[in-house]
Amino acid sequence: MPLTDGLTGLAIDLSLTGSLSVCFAGDPLGSYADYEDLSGPDIGAILGQVGWRYCGAGTRVDAFDSAGAVPEATTLPAASAWATPIVTSAGVRGINISYGVGAAYRGQGLAALLAYVAVCECRALQTLRLRPAPTIVNVQARASNVRSQGVARALGIEQDTDAAFAARLFNRRTQNFVGFREDIDAFVCRGLSPTVSRLENYAPGLLAAEATAAANRSADGPSRLRPSRRARRPDVANSFDHQPPDSWTLRSSPR
Repeated sequence: MPLTDGLTGLAIDLSLTGSLSVCFAGDPLGSYADYEDLSGPDIGAILGQVGWRYCGAGTRVDAFDSAGAVPEATTLPAASAWATPIVTSAGVRGINISYGVGAAYRGQGLAALLAYVAVCECRALQTLRLRPAPTIVNVQARASNVRSQGVARALGIEQDTDAAFAARLFNRRTQNFVGFREDIDAFVCRGLSPTVSRLENYAPGLLAAEATAAANRSADGPSRLRPSRRARRPDVANSFDHQPPDSWTLRSSPR
């Protein structure tokens, strides 16, 4: 069942596909200029220089203008965030964060909110799939992309010069990128309070546990001949000692 954002009234839920589609409700068709860090002709060149590789399926969390109901399959989200397992060239495992917000829904803290939930659900799914635990979160953006960097700062992630890089783009120009990295435990602990202030009763791993339980119920129907392998629920900390940042409701999140 989707959660409801108390600030915007939008429905927040895991995507069934996890795709990297960057089409958002209210945006003109073919409007991709604002999302060039997510897709486009330069993405191959960029991924060749980031200093890490993907090592698992991505987790996508969407916000829909249909709170309290399950969106239709053709409904475009108002905003999305992606959290994808990565391993750096030094062998460090982490989660890379990406986000996009439709033009009509910017300035309401949605990118930070969805990014936090996406990381928590991705981490929980890694546990449920018995995969190695991630230890860092990672955000990288063009040096000229001030708005995307603003979201990373709204999340409280410190800029890390070791995560910066340069890539030669399709137009043969060199583009500089900046990076932000942080210990994942600190990220999760710090962000819980502002998240719960908008998503009542949310706990890290809640959506992943619900989706897994629903899948198991479906698999355990009358036609199933063998018992399913039950995945254990993720451990969710009961107390968080880190002080929360300012409420994300006052921070802009254009992307």
